[in-house]
Formats: sequence, structure tokens, C-alpha cells
Amino acid sequence: MKDFILNSQNLPDSFRVWIFFISLLLFSFIEFFAGLKINKFYFKHFWLNFKFAFYNAPVLFVFGFVLVYVFKYCNDAHFGIFNLLVIDDFWLYCVLVFLYLDFCEYLYHVVMHRFKKLWMFHAVHHSDHNVNTSTVLREHPGETFIRLTCLSVFVLFGGMAVGVFIFRQIIQVFYTVFCAFGFSVFNYVGQNYFIGIHNTQYAPSSSS
Repeated sequence: MKDFILNSQNLPDSFRVWIFFISLLLFSFIEFFAGLKINKFYFKHFWLNFKFAFYNAPVLFVFGFVLVYVFKYCNDAHFGIFNLLVIDDFWLYCVLVFLYLDFCEYLYHVVMHRFKKLWMFHAVHHSDHNVNTSTVLREHPGETFIRLTCLSVFVLFGGMAVGVFIFRQIIQVFYTVFCAFGFSVFNYVGQNYFIGIHNTQYAPSSSS
């Protein structure tokens, strides 16, 4: 596993894209045929959310190159928190990188809810009241631009190893799709909680 993570920096960006769509389709297949979501509106709803992927593709493509440049700069200039810290234990290093990125994304999510102008973009995602696996694709291109700009800044100041970053992103892909998974086994133990916090929104601040 350690070797895989260290060598994952050589994986093409298309690998994570395929991981995302395979996990999305797998959970959607199980979700549909489990009987929980079978209705005539399911595929119409799925297609509506899937179209957001096409709208966001150009933004994702551009930021793929931006992140490559950011990682190269951090490595060449020895810039960033994790380039300055001396952490000999590899798995401790991974845990700290995961915690750092999770905390940064938590702050990003709070800000997107807190400020009205940002909430206008983020509200597109939360406007889906029929939460399922396709909901993860429902993101305004404006938010995609903001999110990836913030991610690039987080990576710049973090200066983590690209292999650990990619490994974390792959795990996040599965987790994100799984959170929107509607299979009945999870309907009462987890899914209702997720839908509750997803659909019950607090009013955005009047700050701008």
C-alpha cells in the first residue's frame, strides 16, 4: 500500500475520473435494483444531475494543470507546511495530511454557507431534495471554480506529497458517492441523518 501511494503520483488524472464514475455507477446500480429508488423519475433525475458534469468539465480540465504546477512549485521551492515539518513515520504523515485537507474543506464549506453571494452558488447542490448518488455531480460551475481555487491554495500552503494527496482524493471519491447512497440497509442507520443535514439548511448570513 505504501508503494502504491508513493507511486500514485505517476497515475494519470483520468484514473481518478474513472474511479469516480465507476463508483457512481456501481452504487446507482445497487440503489436502483435494491427497490428503494425504482420509479419513473429516477433516470430523469439522474440525467439532470449528470449534465452538471459536462458543464464543469472545462473548469476541472484547467485546474488539473493548475494543481500540477502548484505541486511542482512546492516540490522545487520546498514550500508548504509538510515540506517544513520533519515526519519520519509515513502513516503519521498520511494521517496529518488527511486531517489538514479535511479541516480546510470544512472551512470552505462553512464559508460557502456563511456568505450570501457564495451560498447562491452552493445552493444549486443543496437544491436537490431527492438525494441519491447523482447528487454529488450537482454543482454550479461557479462553485467548481471557487472550490478548486481554494483547493489549489490549500495544496500550496500544505505542500504535501502529491502521491498522498492523490490517495486521499481517491478515498474521498468513494466516500462522497457512498454518502449519497440510498440502499435500504443504510436508510435508517445513516442515510436519514445525511439527508437531514443535507436538506435542512440554515439561512445564509446577510454578509456579502
